[in-house]
Amino acid sequence: MKKDYKKWMPIKAKINNTRTKSLPVIRAGQIYWVSVGQNIGYEEDGKSDLFTRPALVIKVFGQGGLFLSVPLSTTDKTGLFYYTLHLRGEISTVLLTQIHSYDVARIADARPIGRISGQDLARIRERIKYLVG
Repeated sequence: MKKDYKKWMPIKAKINNTRTKSLPVIRAGQIYWVSVGQNIGYEEDGKSDLFTRPALVIKVFGQGGLFLSVPLSTTDKTGLFYYTLHLRGEISTVLLTQIHSYDVARIADARPIGRISGQDLARIRERIKYLVG
């Protein structure tokens, strides 16, 4: 599929240029809409005008300027590379192979859209450790 990166680049520039705005305090286990952008090949793309998708925070680094996350999908997928969550009565699939670090400025809305249990977070972290071996 051919992609139009010209739509994403001005949004990315705006996110970068507004980096000094009041940034949200985030915590591992929370889910946010993150402007992940338009990517290459099998990498997950964002959707909507801001190229967002829900992403689960796995770890927050330092004072919270950078975080490690994995995107979520509403497509039910099974296997070693996925982890299934039940959020608000719906299935969400954690795309473990799409782990990525982002600047907190990419969070499109400061309010988390969800939170997972500590038990699920621990299982996801263990699965990631296994995958990166």
